[in-house]
Amino acid sequence: MYIPLVDKDGGIVNDPVLLRLNEKRFWLSIADSNVMLWERVLHI
Repeated sequence: MYIPLVDKDGGIVNDPVLLRLNEKRFWLSIADSNVMLWERVLHI
């Protein structure tokens, strides 16, 4: 599943793909970007 990560203004920060490996395991494939920056912006 394509799951864009957006900032508070709706701008795309990253465009990873999420794969469901089984009922309780997922794999998030991060594209080139600074996801930690996105995480910090959302949790201020």
